[in-house]
Amino acid sequence: MEVLEADRPLALLQFAGRAILDEVKERRRRWTWEYFAARRDDRNVYVERFRKKLLETATPEVRAHTCASSESP
Repeated sequence: MEVLEADRPLALLQFAGRAILDEVKERRRRWTWEYFAARRDDRNVYVERFRKKLLETATPEVRAHTCASSESP
């Protein structure tokens, strides 16, 4: 316990330094092309699944309208 008290300021400084570096690394990672591509892919999967869910619960008239509008460019 005495060792912890003696090294506490150093431990707190190291903790603060690691916390700042982790935050900077995360911020930089969010601006990479790989991150953008992963987000795009996740979004596309979500949209496709959401469309399928809506079509399963929709009435036949709504399904026909949705399918027709999604096929046009």
